[in-house]
Amino acid sequence: MRHDKMMIELYCTLDRTKHIPVSVSFDAVLARWSVRIMMHLLRRDRLKQFLTHHLRLHCGNRELCFVREGDVLLAEVSDMPIIDPCSVMLRHAPMICVRVQDGQLMHDLADYHRLSVMELRMLGQYPHAHVPYSRTGAIWERVHSYLRTDLHTHLSSQISSEGLLEVASMHDALYPVELLERHGITTEGLTRHAMRSTFFAPARSEKLRCEQEDCEVEGIYVRELKEHHPQAWTRFIEALHIPVDEVHTFDMLERQVYRMRNPLTKNPALVRSTLLRVAQEYRQQGIDYAELAVTAAFDTAWLRAATEAILEAEECTGVQLRLLAAIPRSLPPVEMLHQLALVKYIAQHPYVVGVDFLGYEANKTQNFAWALNHVARFAAQQARGIATDSTGWDFADDFILRVHAGENGKNPDNVSEVLDIAFRHGIRVRVGHAAYGHERDYQGIARIMGQRNQLIVEFNPDSNMAMNNIDTAEQLPITAWAQAGIPIVIASDGAGIYQTDAQQLLAAGMYAGLEDAHLEHILATEQKHCARQQALFARKQQAFITHYAHKDAFFSTLEQQTRHLKRYDAMQRLAHKRPLLIAGASGSSWSRISVNHQKEITRAIHQLVHSLDPDKIYFALGRIKHEGIGRIVDDAISEYLTYHPNSRPFDVVGMISPHQNMPTLATHLNHIVVLHGELMSVPTHMTEKLALHHGSALYIGGSAFTRDFIKRSEDLGIPFGVMAEIEGASGEKARVLESQFIFHGAAGMIHQVRTMLGDDVFRV
Repeated sequence: MRHDKMMIELYCTLDRTKHIPVSVSFDAVLARWSVRIMMHLLRRDRLKQFLTHHLRLHCGNRELCFVREGDVLLAEVSDMPIIDPCSVMLRHAPMICVRVQDGQLMHDLADYHRLSVMELRMLGQYPHAHVPYSRTGAIWERVHSYLRTDLHTHLSSQISSEGLLEVASMHDALYPVELLERHGITTEGLTRHAMRSTFFAPARSEKLRCEQEDCEVEGIYVRELKEHHPQAWTRFIEALHIPVDEVHTFDMLERQVYRMRNPLTKNPALVRSTLLRVAQEYRQQGIDYAELAVTAAFDTAWLRAATEAILEAEECTGVQLRLLAAIPRSLPPVEMLHQLALVKYIAQHPYVVGVDFLGYEANKTQNFAWALNHVARFAAQQARGIATDSTGWDFADDFILRVHAGENGKNPDNVSEVLDIAFRHGIRVRVGHAAYGHERDYQGIARIMGQRNQLIVEFNPDSNMAMNNIDTAEQLPITAWAQAGIPIVIASDGAGIYQTDAQQLLAAGMYAGLEDAHLEHILATEQKHCARQQALFARKQQAFITHYAHKDAFFSTLEQQTRHLKRYDAMQRLAHKRPLLIAGASGSSWSRISVNHQKEITRAIHQLVHSLDPDKIYFALGRIKHEGIGRIVDDAISEYLTYHPNSRPFDVVGMISPHQNMPTLATHLNHIVVLHGELMSVPTHMTEKLALHHGSALYIGGSAFTRDFIKRSEDLGIPFGVMAEIEGASGEKARVLESQFIFHGAAGMIHQVRTMLGDDVFRV
């Protein structure tokens, strides 16, 4: 040791998130170790109390407790030989180990020995939990070899809080005063400027003007807050993520954290720099490839700016960023269909690799199964290089369908329902989270899909913990999927909000039980996915350049597509086919039909679907709920696709009144016609549409609405048939109608359709 240096110091942290700074010093004259642990950045007092009682300072054979003074823990030990290292222990696990070497303090333990964000959150909620997790094993020596991708994340939550505010400051971005003051962040003395509001749906009921559509509000420059109010600046940073020692509900995440990020992440002027910053932060973690889910991908101006930034980011950092167009799983049907129509167009861009159905799992997968089937049909066409009706694009691209499923335990069948749809269509699918409902899912079709490279399950341990969906890492079924040989990855779900990184995510996976072989399995999955996407990108980019002479042509057409959707008429688009309306019993009217008649109806519809040609005819549904007659048609189409996997699927048109309550829609619905007027007007408007497009109708059972359908079909001269001898409206009308409108059983149904539409609509 140099004699001119009596005191040497080292600054580090007790945790990987850098929220618990530690100062370690050694006084050479007194041979004294001093350790100060600052806990002022922690919010949970129970975590502070835990650290006070369970941290120990070890020097040689001596063990000392820390003394708490406010938010600082202090421990000192004197008369220690210079050769004895100093260790901070937590429940007998070494967190920090420091020794004197060549006149300097040196770390003996690598960063991964420090507390991870998952452990901090566990201790913040449950101090009695068995933490820290074990860090033994040779795996840790190769920790940097794993997690080269982040396949499940969201752009608005991926950028760090500090990074987001730096980007905002650099671009002189304005931020609404109303939102800052609501969060207790002072703007006193700062000049206020006029700015436009940024819509935020989750909190619109609170009626802040800055979160409504197209309002003028007051804002301050973000950089001025940093320059004039340092404490407010620090508080602003903290408002943009979940504290490391806290757990939030989904509602808290939306209305506390996302709402504070919203004015910045939706600011089009920040898109380029945000993506560049995200790439830089990934580079620091060792991530090479990431796919970002973005709801803004449907906006032409945003997508143009983003695609330019992604190219620049890759040139600057080497990190490849790709986009998944994100659709909230709870969108109303008409809005969701519009989004799906745009997905088919923007999927042509090489940087857009698929679609993501995201959001809180308050609803069942089956509630929007019609939308999943709709996009799965498109993905299957893309995989086989079949041109789609909307674009004429025929590049054979393996389009990715990703669904958030099994994040919470509310609907345990959500994961299996996603797999069923993807398996039936033979497409690639990624399941995000899968923390619940796994017992059945990793058996059967999941194994088969994994072997075919059609499935990846994405685990997000740190977000699951932060969002109150798990209490310990062991709750994650990650090892069950890995041991079954199903491709899995570990992802952040938004590193900025959850304050995690690649190594912490890997640690969480190991806490959950992953071992050497499992991690090799994850690495192989990442490598295979990246190689596949790189090969697809090269071919897709060439096809894109060939298809669009200049990139502006693509974006100009996208704007036209967006405007066209407002005038979209599904039945006009399908004018080359004949519509067949099937309407009748659903709900209570279906339950009134006898079991034998229900079986006969089911047999009849299945036979009819198998005999018709999907290139010549499409179905219109009178009641598009997934029940009764509508459900039988749905099931029949599913069975048809199972027996004819290479056949073109049937188009199914649903006619919706804004006043209808539909918790679940027909699964194979892929077109929607919005009817105007009150609920009682549905039979009139629907039959008018049918007459306009030279359609025919079959009525089976039913009640008041079906009686009105039959009446209006007579009035408009629409060819129709009613099923006789069954309970409900069709049986009642069969007693008074002429024989040409009446049919009996399965054979009679097929004969009726042949009479109405001719032999041409049947399969050869």
